[in-house]
Amino acid sequence: MNFLTTVTGSYPRQQIQKDTLRKATVSDQEALEMVKWASQEQASLGLDIITDGEGYRENMYWFYQLRLDGVDAINKKYKHFSKGGTLKDVDLSKTHGNKGFGIECAVIKNEVKNLKTNLAKKWRMARDSVPSNIKIKQTITGPHMLARFSVNERPDLYPDDIALAKAYADVLIEEIRQVVNEGCDYVQFDEPVW
Repeated sequence: MNFLTTVTGSYPRQQIQKDTLRKATVSDQEALEMVKWASQEQASLGLDIITDGEGYRENMYWFYQLRLDGVDAINKKYKHFSKGGTLKDVDLSKTHGNKGFGIECAVIKNEVKNLKTNLAKKWRMARDSVPSNIKIKQTITGPHMLARFSVNERPDLYPDDIALAKAYADVLIEEIRQVVNEGCDYVQFDEPVW
């Protein structure tokens, strides 16, 4: 039986993690070194389809939000999440309670635009770091996840999470086009929060 092997999730960093919870902490050069190391590590394990490792990300959503116009990912605001996203019309006797969780999220201040992640350059580093028989997929946090982990202060621009997710999707499409133009055959959207 033939099958291809791949990886999901982020690859661990080679060095001790820096404080990535509040600010971008790696230079472009450090990011490329992380990509090269993670790609070569995954290839040495015999995987058929690998990623760039994502080690340069602050986390799966701030990485994008920090690099967008219209999004304030420095002065975050607390957002509470409950089962189903809201307690309105929820019969709590049929749930596991209303505790949920809360987290500081980026704030939508204006039109979401001009994503600057250099994913194509990172993808190219991964591609150039391993033998040509190994495929490189690009992993991208999906627009729904980015919208859910945002505090929308511009309902005049984005009246609901769907409109905000579409705005995030528009900027992600441009990044994907650049990666595909470099030769990427596989794009994996990560949407762990539905």
